[in-house]
Amino acid sequence: MTLPILSSNHLHSFISAATTTTILLFLLSSVGISTSLAGNSHVITFRSPNLFPEGLAWDSKGQHFLVGSLRHRTISAVSDAGVVETLISDPSLPENVTVLGLSVDSRNNRVLAVLHALKPLPPFNALAAYDLRSGQRLFLSLLSSADNGESDGSDDAIANDVTVDFKGNAYVTNSAGNFIWKVNDKGEASILSNSRRFTEHPVDREAWYSFCGLNGIGYVSNGYLLVVQSNTGKMFKVDAEDGTARLVLLNDDLIGADAVALRSDGVVLVVSPVAGKLWFLKSNDGWGEAVVFDQIDLDLEGYPTSVVVGEGDRAYVLYGRMKEGVLGNSERESFAIEEVRSPKESKDFVKLNVDGSFYAHRNNVACGGGFRDADDRFLKGFSCNLGGCSIMHAELWAIVHGLQIAVVSGYHSIVVESDSAAVIKFINHGCSSTHFCAPIIQDICIMAARLQSTI
Repeated sequence: MTLPILSSNHLHSFISAATTTTILLFLLSSVGISTSLAGNSHVITFRSPNLFPEGLAWDSKGQHFLVGSLRHRTISAVSDAGVVETLISDPSLPENVTVLGLSVDSRNNRVLAVLHALKPLPPFNALAAYDLRSGQRLFLSLLSSADNGESDGSDDAIANDVTVDFKGNAYVTNSAGNFIWKVNDKGEASILSNSRRFTEHPVDREAWYSFCGLNGIGYVSNGYLLVVQSNTGKMFKVDAEDGTARLVLLNDDLIGADAVALRSDGVVLVVSPVAGKLWFLKSNDGWGEAVVFDQIDLDLEGYPTSVVVGEGDRAYVLYGRMKEGVLGNSERESFAIEEVRSPKESKDFVKLNVDGSFYAHRNNVACGGGFRDADDRFLKGFSCNLGGCSIMHAELWAIVHGLQIAVVSGYHSIVVESDSAAVIKFINHGCSSTHFCAPIIQDICIMAARLQSTI
């Protein structure tokens, strides 16, 4: 993964959950990549012979997790204590069909399950809906790669992940065909989006996961979908009505991206079993652009394929060891669901919000900022009259003054927030040594180094 690095310091894009006016934040710390704090997180170990679950969902009414299975044609409930109960068993499905993506439709009291038959089994792709309490199947919608919805005999389809909107419409990704199905609440399926945007980015054909395109998908309440693509690491914003797709501009590729989960504060989590990462992303412009503001190293051996947001906006990753199951291991009994947190959102950080202002009637420029703790309590503020200079200089000087105060105040870990897209670009990617902002950016490097040395 390529991290935005400036001088010897790691500057990570970060967006504050408490401040809706900021575009980007970067964090100065002594490490470039955060690691999962397993000692402080909640790990749920559950046992079920040869389950090998790939999908994970949270049932808020039942207060338990739901997991699928590689071979069993079942959906199981997993309690907080790790007790496993088979919630749904559907022997009418083709033998050895895999239950992949899961999504709970709380409003309609049902769970949606993506079904796919792995090769060399005959092609089978479908979405099934089951009543959450009775376990009764409500519909089975066969998913075709043909535009007319009729079976064309093609196996160019891997139904993979699913999300649901407030009307009960489901959206399913096709990882082989790089398009998205839409299945209404009655089980009627159609192709929502087959955009050229999904196939215009290069794929490393040497990578073992090169076959896997569109994968994790999440519905945003504003009426659009966020979809990640495994083999390119890209994210797309897709209109849920007409299927129009746009590339989300990111500061880092999400290589091997699998599942997507959305927190109530707008933060999006993306997990990758390929990279063994969990990324935390946020956008301030409706997902035209977004930043990876933190990433956590996960257990590659556990093969983390899914992430879900549960009670209290807590995030959980599934270690279903799916790769073992696909490779033929039939002796596995123990699996895990682990709570994961962003260290950069911990109580140890102080947030610095900075801004620059230009007063046209006085031809004068000023800058200022304020410090708040992790609970958004005001700590201190500052302002500075800069006289005549550019607004870009003002934005950068605000950061310099803020970091100077942070050093004097003994703040060891600082999250800096700025609403200037140009400043963000310079901080993350640098600028020419001849650029008029280069000396100030060097000052920011020096301040960052001082903070780093105090940790």
